[in-house]
Amino acid sequence: MRVLQSARLGLAFGAALGALYAMLYALLQAEDYSLLGGALLLFALLAAVMAATRRVDWYGLMAPRPAVS
Repeated sequence: MRVLQSARLGLAFGAALGALYAMLYALLQAEDYSLLGGALLLFALLAAVMAATRRVDWYGLMAPRPAVS
């Protein structure tokens, strides 16, 4: 049984993981600018997560659901 249930999702996940490893490798190779590059990368990732979850009602996720009788 496949974890992601489709080959397309698996390839997309593999590509994203490969891009992450490539970025980390590039940061390790650029010794002089690794702190700046890492900070910019983390800022970009945080901005992407914030943009992706801006419409999520976090308080609604924790609210108790009414019992169906």
